[in-house]
Amino acid sequence: MSLRKLFSILLISLLLLNFAGLLLYFPLQLFRIHLQMKMALKNLPDEKLEVFSFSRNDFNKAKVDDDEIKINGKMFDIARRKVQGDTIIIYALHDKAEDNLLAFLDEIVKPASHDRSSPPTQIVKFITLTFLTSIQNYLNYFESSAIELSTAYLISDFFYSPSIESPPPRG
Repeated sequence: MSLRKLFSILLISLLLLNFAGLLLYFPLQLFRIHLQMKMALKNLPDEKLEVFSFSRNDFNKAKVDDDEIKINGKMFDIARRKVQGDTIIIYALHDKAEDNLLAFLDEIVKPASHDRSSPPTQIVKFITLTFLTSIQNYLNYFESSAIELSTAYLISDFFYSPSIESPPPRG
């Protein structure tokens, strides 16, 4: 492999990593936090855990997944459960690291989702291809209607044939 190809691959990889960095960072950090909490919850005594009492319906609303619940916007990892009739007693530990990670993600996503300002006109023109001349402007110059074009825009002036409105100059 030549040095030029290696450099190109490296440059493209860096650009893709820059774009996909958050997509890689967030799940890896979340996985790491879940592993740390599982290890911490194994041997933690009940005195250091918070106790919640739910009805079955309220528990299903608060449950995020099998090992987590969300109460008042805070994430808790479930250490143990006890079922007493229609009441579910949960022993859980507040997961501050996961709350911080979710807050970080919210801060990254929030500006883009709440931005209601219009993009610059150059960007809009590029996206909508309005900088290209419409075929309708060129059709006036064609003498035959048998020409079929498959796109609504022309990228080059290949088909442009202006009509001559005056005779050539006399020498």
